[in-house]
Amino acid sequence: SCIGIGLGEDTGMLITDGNKMQAIGSGLVIIIDGHEIRHCNIADIPEGNPISVENMKVHFCETGNGYLVEERKFIMEVEIGALVEKKMDVE
Repeated sequence: SCIGIGLGEDTGMLITDGNKMQAIGSGLVIIIDGHEIRHCNIADIPEGNPISVENMKVHFCETGNGYLVEERKFIMEVEIGALVEKKMDVE
């Protein structure tokens, strides 16, 4: 699904329901979504050379922010709380 995750020091990502990711800890989580990349030269260049990429989305998540994998959507801490409440109402 072309999603990469970078974790800062003392930082993690909780994954629930196989879809919802939420940043925890004192640093940043970086989410790289390559789903809509139009151009990338990585297959055509020697190792160690610079690459070029067009139309890659990058999200920076602090503690409480998150990402919905299936929807490819960045979510704020407030939205995560609403998602948790909504799920509890259904159960």
